[in-house]
Amino acid sequence: MSKLSPITVYNLLPKKNCGECGVPTCMAFAVELIEGRADLKKCPHLTDERERKLEGLISPPIKTVFIGRRGLAVGGERILHRHELKFFNPTAMFVKVSDLLDDKAIKERISEIKNIELERAGEKFRLDGIALSADSGDPMRFEEAAGMINKLAGLPLILCADEPNVIRRAVEVVAKDKPIVYSAKPD
Repeated sequence: MSKLSPITVYNLLPKKNCGECGVPTCMAFAVELIEGRADLKKCPHLTDERERKLEGLISPPIKTVFIGRRGLAVGGERILHRHELKFFNPTAMFVKVSDLLDDKAIKERISEIKNIELERAGEKFRLDGIALSADSGDPMRFEEAAGMINKLAGLPLILCADEPNVIRRAVEVVAKDKPIVYSAKPD
């Protein structure tokens, strides 16, 4: 991904330096837009055509997706490498749990997961969610495990199953909590 120049964005702005966007100059607004700190809608002097062009320039290549009740944000990055700018949404850390585990083992695993804390470079991290794997191939078991994990953990879920008939019912059980559905086959 090539780095977007502030002058490219500035050339599409009205160049009025009115400050109505909350930034003193259009050039400063261009920089804020590129860095994701300003909202394009704040400029009252943009034509629809220029707004569409700017939106295409400054929008991240992958839209932001919100997972779970708390709205864990993934995607939405404008860069590929940290040295280019900064990542706005830290990498989400999920742990895999198999639906082959019995209910007691799942409850123990959830308890462990909720207490995991990692430290790196002085910063503390916790797991962000659980990836439930349909290793049993049984739609009923997968649905039960998804419901149990969703209730006990309160963390975002990724439902992992290759077969749509296995994942369908589990999705219905946890749909209000916005899970990610992973890996249904195209056929």
